[in-house]
Amino acid sequence: MNRRIRSRRFGRDSRPGRPGRPGRARQRGVALLIALLAVALAVLLVTALIDSGDASRARQRDLWRAEQSWQLTIGLELWIAELLRIDHRANPGIDSLDDGLTRPLPEITIPGARIGGRLRDLGACFDLNRLAPGGQADPIAIEGYAALLHALRLDPAIADRTLDWLDLDGQAGTRGAEDAVYAAAIPPGRTANRAMAHPSELRRLSGIDAGTWQALAPFVCTLPEPSPVNLNTAPPEVWLTVLPTLDLATARRLARRPGNAFGSLEALHAALARENQPAPDPRRASLGSRYFLAEARIEADGIDFAYTSLIERTGEQIRVHARARGRW
Repeated sequence: MNRRIRSRRFGRDSRPGRPGRPGRARQRGVALLIALLAVALAVLLVTALIDSGDASRARQRDLWRAEQSWQLTIGLELWIAELLRIDHRANPGIDSLDDGLTRPLPEITIPGARIGGRLRDLGACFDLNRLAPGGQADPIAIEGYAALLHALRLDPAIADRTLDWLDLDGQAGTRGAEDAVYAAAIPPGRTANRAMAHPSELRRLSGIDAGTWQALAPFVCTLPEPSPVNLNTAPPEVWLTVLPTLDLATARRLARRPGNAFGSLEALHAALARENQPAPDPRRASLGSRYFLAEARIEADGIDFAYTSLIERTGEQIRVHARARGRW
């Protein structure tokens, strides 16, 4: 009697040593979940390994192409150096718009890359470091810079601010700005009190916005040493930095175009005399150029690279002063 009661209450499968069906189902579910997690983890690991391999290969490719483009730039420099020597031999001391040096260089295609570029004549721009050579103000250069700003219809106070950025003293000009102004800016700073390494330093000056910089950039540069302006290649606005008494209309008549370069200083002086203008200081004006900027554009395996090189030519001697990746 008691045995039958126990059998009905607990059932046959509830006897010790024999697990029930719900327990086996739970075990199978846990095993399936573990298997799915293992598969998912394996997929993630394989994907990570593939991505890591792709990223590593991409990095190696980019490094290789960057090195290749750098070496191609060095080769382009050597080519430009030879062009500069040939130009000097053909007409020593004279550089003009007829030389073709500043025209875009013919594009060269080699396996896996294309090379192009141009040469910018830095004798055709105003050297901002002329304002304070050795940290001391140069009144004639300041007058010429003010004339350039006037021709471009820019704020004349830029002349004082640029001088204060360059000179060694801490006294602000009439419309200038020294450390007290820059210390209160956001972010705060100080004046450089040294020669500019790059004309874009103008962007750091008080009151110079993007529009002002874009208007001024084509006419200014920064050179390692003072060098005369080349009046054979300088635009009319830069003529004013050499002869501040000129008006812009006269400067436009005097500025050279392809086919009518000054072949000698006598020809330059005669042209100035016809406009009732004195001969310029030979330390500030010439008919040749000393500094050039080589701009290289290289496409390697679909990746674009840009490099610039600051080149000095003294006779047939060529010297590279600086190299940079990107636009000058």
